[in-house]
Amino acid sequence: MARRMVAAMQESLSDPLRPGERHLFRISVLGEGPETLDYLDGDDILLHLSLRPATARLVVNDRIDGGWGTETGLTLPAGALNGLEVALTIGATVEVEAAGCRLRHGPLRGDLCEARRLRGTAGVSRLRPPRVEGGPWLRLDACHAPGGIRGRVGGFGEVSATLHLRVAEEEVARLALPPGPGPRRFAVPAPEGLAGGAALRFLCRGAEGDEVALGEARFARRLRGALEHCGRRGVRGWAAPLDAAGGPPLLLEVLVDGRPLGQARADRPRPDLAAADPDLARRGFLFHFPEPLDIPPGEDRAVTVRVAGTGIELRNSPWRLGRASASPLEPLREEG
Repeated sequence: MARRMVAAMQESLSDPLRPGERHLFRISVLGEGPETLDYLDGDDILLHLSLRPATARLVVNDRIDGGWGTETGLTLPAGALNGLEVALTIGATVEVEAAGCRLRHGPLRGDLCEARRLRGTAGVSRLRPPRVEGGPWLRLDACHAPGGIRGRVGGFGEVSATLHLRVAEEEVARLALPPGPGPRRFAVPAPEGLAGGAALRFLCRGAEGDEVALGEARFARRLRGALEHCGRRGVRGWAAPLDAAGGPPLLLEVLVDGRPLGQARADRPRPDLAAADPDLARRGFLFHFPEPLDIPPGEDRAVTVRVAGTGIELRNSPWRLGRASASPLEPLREEG
């Protein structure tokens, strides 16, 4: 009889998982029973791994709405069980690699990208890839007329520097970056007269005058998008600049009854939209509420999604979620 699982590893997944994301784990056998790892969304186990010492197998499965799916598995080499390193590649079909063996499991019945928690037995630990220090870098949060140009730069030490924004060879904005550790945030108002679709170049100049190109982005003056689904656990949809193909992904704010709950970046794959417009191939977004929305009977909640730093809401926003009253309706009075 299998032992009762004692969850020793618990980890919240605050950000939605992305297709192609790679997760690494080490599994050590601590007893005769299996060591297990679950990706959870509420009561559903979107992905279940079980290392079974008795049969030297790593089994993959899922449990949706209380029912187990069809399992697949790897038969592992002798001596590979203790301290086994397992790599998972996230997707509609998950790829599992361990001890030189590989399998593809799926398609999954649930959406693994919506997993909210990791749960593992005592022998399971998550491995973090080593951090690689690179050169100067740029991360944009906005590059459009309603919200200006905002983001972060880093990778050039703690010295002071100057950020330059150019179109062709013309400088349209300049901003001093004070010295200090870590990434530095910046915000620049949208340059007047800058056309939608203009190619903005970002450069950083250090104290000694050396200039480093950070990247390029298309500037947008018109935005588009839609809130497509909203439930008690989260929202999803898409958003993109209308006149700046290839521009950076839009950063969105999610509010419930006017209260901010967090932000989501519209950079998730949307192959259905890509068929109509290739620029929409990675313009989807998914946001999990920190907790499922509490909606008392007879009340509703207004869920708003808007472009961060602006008042621009997506189509279908606000989305109202309601719950029917538990008490029966009074009968109509008869006129007599």
